[in-house]
Amino acid sequence: MFFQTLNVGKLRNNCYILSGDGANAVIIDPATEAAKIEAALMVARLAPTAVLLTHGHFDHHGAARRLQEAGAEIYLNKSDWVLIKKGMGFVLPKAFTPDHDLTDGQILTLAGLTIRVIATPGHTPGGVCFLFESINRPLLFSGDTLFHTDVGRTDFPGGDFATLKKSILEKLYTLPPETLVYPGHEEETTIGEEREHNTVVRAK
Repeated sequence: MFFQTLNVGKLRNNCYILSGDGANAVIIDPATEAAKIEAALMVARLAPTAVLLTHGHFDHHGAARRLQEAGAEIYLNKSDWVLIKKGMGFVLPKAFTPDHDLTDGQILTLAGLTIRVIATPGHTPGGVCFLFESINRPLLFSGDTLFHTDVGRTDFPGGDFATLKKSILEKLYTLPPETLVYPGHEEETTIGEEREHNTVVRAK
């Protein structure tokens, strides 16, 4: 399996490129710097097939339209479609319309990969995580739901800490402890590490 992490944009977002067939690519949260993402795809000789968005905040989809124009289809939970038209006080990326809604428990088969959608509202109403199970060790792409010893902000419109905590406890902490967690910002972690050391979830 091909797997690459790109750190992009002023907010240092993590953008992930994955492929299971060696020809097509799934891009998770292409935050910005479309040219950098396209260059990485070109070096890997991968065609952009799908853009998976963990949520609709502007800093996670700045390059989505460019990839859509290059042939990728965009997946985003419909509760967050309205957010792609709002910039939270920042300059908006170019508008686009997602191609597909995402629902809890949905199984996607893209670029030779099997991906389970896990609805994790709280940071935003339509926040989701993506679980890649058809590999040696489960990989979870958590967006801004779960970070290393932290969680996503809930003070933006539509955010709610109680809902976020429930999503983490009931949807994410039930995953195997060895599950690798790749968040939208900062370094990776594991579910086991977060169960033991994430005091933000335990404290409130």
